[in-house]
Amino acid sequence: MGVGLVSLRVRKACTWGLAITCVYLALAAGAKLMVEQRLAPALAEQGLEDAPLLIQPTPFNTVLWRATVVDGDHYYESLISVFGGDSQPRLESLVRNAALEEPILTSLQGQRLAWFAGPFLRYEVRWLNGKETLIATDIRLGFPGFHPFSFTLATREDERWVPLAVSEQVQSSRSIHMTTLSRLAARAAGNTSALCASDFVEQQWRAEHIGYRC
Repeated sequence: MGVGLVSLRVRKACTWGLAITCVYLALAAGAKLMVEQRLAPALAEQGLEDAPLLIQPTPFNTVLWRATVVDGDHYYESLISVFGGDSQPRLESLVRNAALEEPILTSLQGQRLAWFAGPFLRYEVRWLNGKETLIATDIRLGFPGFHPFSFTLATREDERWVPLAVSEQVQSSRSIHMTTLSRLAARAAGNTSALCASDFVEQQWRAEHIGYRC
């Protein structure tokens, strides 16, 4: 009898768990649809209707969403809250350094990364271990200004890029603090002035050297 009671409780717990999961997924799908509808006019104004687009929730919630749009050497970031009313989302322009993409695609590691991330990659050159090193960052993951996955792909040798035999992840020196999360929460609640999509992005990546007022 004891085993039967335990089994009944397990079935009830599973039923409740499944019901909560279904409700959560339905709410998330509805929120994403709302975000897509609000974003569409902003994309149309910029002629970006057919550009590669990624819409995903920001960390720890399904209320504030992040849209990333790639257009050649530039990409755009936008934050859209379901509590943002009818205000049109702002597309904040950033730089990908797409000119550095060609040498990366000559290596097997670069081809694999491009296959995995598609156009959602950003490129830069850093001095690592005394050498000019070509690095690709996956801009899909994390949050603008806090992208955790960057990889070495080539080094500069005799005026040309030489693919690395082994690609290594480059550790980020940036971390998210409580003030960052509090601003994220305020933005999710509908306070558009609390946080712009590019607020934490370094100046070198801004296509327009201005601070947005969202």
